[in-house]
Amino acid sequence: MADEQGFAAKMNSMPKYLVSGGLVDEYRLAVYPVILGSGRRLFPEGSARADLRLTGSRRDGETGILTMNRPVPARRRKS
Repeated sequence: MADEQGFAAKMNSMPKYLVSGGLVDEYRLAVYPVILGSGRRLFPEGSARADLRLTGSRRDGETGILTMNRPVPARRRKS
């Protein structure tokens, strides 16, 4: 059980390292209109800026939206 918990903790922080290393080709984000008083941030405070280009979207049920986004390379960003 301890090994499983350690593995889960490492996997939980993996996205941070993939994003900071520029290894993410596409972000698939699910958006649902819910108001929460608190929660865990998707991207940790202090994360590097990443401009995204929407490449697709679709509804998920009555209220959800799934979006597909690709990072915009720094050389293509508008000032």
